[in-house]
Amino acid sequence: MVVALLTFIASWTSLRMEETSVAHAGPAPTEQLPILFQSPDFSLVNQDNKPVGLKDLKGHVWIADFIFTRCGGPCPMMTGHMARLQKTLTGQPIRFVSFSVDPTYDKPDVLKQFSAKYGADESNWDFLTGPESKSTLAVAAGMKIAAMPAEGENPIVHSVKFVLVDGAGQIRGYYEGTKADELKKLAEDAATLATEDARP
Repeated sequence: MVVALLTFIASWTSLRMEETSVAHAGPAPTEQLPILFQSPDFSLVNQDNKPVGLKDLKGHVWIADFIFTRCGGPCPMMTGHMARLQKTLTGQPIRFVSFSVDPTYDKPDVLKQFSAKYGADESNWDFLTGPESKSTLAVAAGMKIAAMPAEGENPIVHSVKFVLVDGAGQIRGYYEGTKADELKKLAEDAATLATEDARP
């Protein structure tokens, strides 16, 4: 009976130590962010009507979102949050990419005005559009981001997720683009990922 009791106490103590260890371990380090899948290839133009493709982002960690300039919903908030992320990560080798899901209207000159409205640093933030809606919507589909063009009385629909992509063009995470805690985690993950990518 005594032996059994001592065995139980020892087992319970061991279990509590393991639980305490897990509780204080904190979140998994960013280098353990899973590689989800490869970003699709694309060839679009930015707000200066300059071509930008996946190959141009190679070697850089980048953060992407999908918005459109006429959006009366979450896009202004998302773009404001992206602007704050850009300022938070100033000095880091990180790029920012906003894909328009309304490329029929969002021509380069429109995106240029939109960029200025939010004070975007265009040295590392591209607002991308294409010749037709399928061009950017195909990128969204390839990144597993929900996006649908306007049809009849149905408005444009798109996800509010931000996407974290590494220097090899691999998707490493999704973050809610309207939630402060998610954006803070995105900034931390992006900075650490950029440091890892810079290692020889």
